[in-house]
Amino acid sequence: MPRSCAPGSYRFETLVRMFRYYERHGMAGSSGVLEWLLDRLPTRFSEFLEKQPGRTATS
Repeated sequence: MPRSCAPGSYRFETLVRMFRYYERHGMAGSSGVLEWLLDRLPTRFSEFLEKQPGRTATS
């Protein structure tokens, strides 16, 4: 693990606080905004996995 992201570092503690906030309050968003930013349909996670060498969506 990079030293700058080690437990106790500012970066680590900030990430923990952010994830705890999302866990409590959710993370609202719009797939439409992502599509607009990408100028294409977003790739599904299962599709991403299928594109990885030696991997399938079930492995």
